[in-house]
Amino acid sequence: MNERPTTRIATYDETSITVRGKDLVNELIGHRSFSEMIYFHTTQRWPSSGQVKVLDACLVTLMEH
Repeated sequence: MNERPTTRIATYDETSITVRGKDLVNELIGHRSFSEMIYFHTTQRWPSSGQVKVLDACLVTLMEH
């Protein structure tokens, strides 16, 4: 049972990091919010503005717990 778990969420090489097919530095950082990235990671598609608002509201609500 020495197998290491693997995913296909991200890849990297000497010059870039790619997350679900998007360049981390040139396409994501500074262009997408944390909530958008959570949604993108879990659904593999970009959220609408309404979906971002609902996700943001849920995350703010969780801060109380």
